Amino acid sequence: EKIKAAEATIDWNQACTGGPRDHGFDHWFGVGVPNFPPYIWIDQNKVMATPTVPKPKEMFGSDGLMVEGWKLEEILPGLRDAACKWITESAKKEEPYFLYMPLTSPHTPISPSKEFAGKTKLPYIDFVIETDDVVGRVLDAIEKTGEAEVILVLVEGRAKITGAECDFGELGDRLSVFEKTPPHCVYIPNGANWQAHATTECTLAVCKAPGRGQHAAQVIGPAGIETVTRGQGGNTRHINTIAMEERDVADSLLVTEVFTPPGNWSSYPPHRHDEDDFPRMTYLEETYYHRLNPAQGYGHQRVFTDDGSLDETMTVHDHDLVLVPRGHHPCGVPWGYEMYYLNVMAGPIRKWRFENHPHHDWIFQRDSG
Repeated sequence: EKIKAAEATIDWNQACTGGPRDHGFDHWFGVGVPNFPPYIWIDQNKVMATPTVPKPKEMFGSDGLMVEGWKLEEILPGLRDAACKWITESAKKEEPYFLYMPLTSPHTPISPSKEFAGKTKLPYIDFVIETDDVVGRVLDAIEKTGEAEVILVLVEGRAKITGAECDFGELGDRLSVFEKTPPHCVYIPNGANWQAHATTECTLAVCKAPGRGQHAAQVIGPAGIETVTRGQGGNTRHINTIAMEERDVADSLLVTEVFTPPGNWSSYPPHRHDEDDFPRMTYLEETYYHRLNPAQGYGHQRVFTDDGSLDETMTVHDHDLVLVPRGHHPCGVPWGYEMYYLNVMAGPIRKWRFENHPHHDWIFQRDSG
């Protein structure tokens, strides 16, 4: 009765306030909480249709009003299709765009669509597979607009590479990443296509970020890549600086690879770059692509924020990829194994400014003295 009384006071024609559109996003299409009323679609702060019918008892979620014909299994496809359509339309304009796309998965309600229901024996796994597909299709939509610049890194092996109407020939001269020589790399600007044809067993890293058309396609390595050593003692590591800010070779991407000796730490002391506050700090999202030598080895990586809202410690194996959306991200490798990782970073400003964790900055200060 309380829910009905509250719903009766709502003016469904009024705009929603306090949402993503009020916090800088250009586009928001989504729902509220998928298993709580009202069960509605919201497009750009406006309710698309007034909820007029009660939720069926057999449908997962709390009692309340819903739009007629509402189905939980249609939420993910709806979010996907709206995002892809808006990306395609926005790419026709010159201005950058800022999309808010909050997925309602992979937590409850577990509701895979017809396309994915029954793909495995477990509905939850079907739902996770669909979540991955949704993200992939949105990324494909971005790529089709030509918005992404690309740096191709031949981690190991050889390949013939063409792109942006250029034939770069056969590239690559290290057959194992742990030869540690600077890699062959190619930059492809946004709006251009590229192809790679492996001529040996090959690991090719495809690094992507929004581009602005300010750099031409070119080979950017191994020539021009500096090899440096950082840290002391158990914090020593060796770096091939593929495309850091000292090299004006990309619009957004910052790319580097790091070799960490057995028993050592890397990306240490813990540091973060998750605030857009240049010159104190820059906002950079980051990925770590890990390799181990010998390959059966393992390492550890912790991703955590100062306030503890994110705190995950992971065991990483050969070929694992770690996402760093925010926070500190140190990693280490046990004695007996070498660790390699390829760092890919990108953000609003192509500069790397970070802040060490206040509890551990003393290590940096001591070693820099």
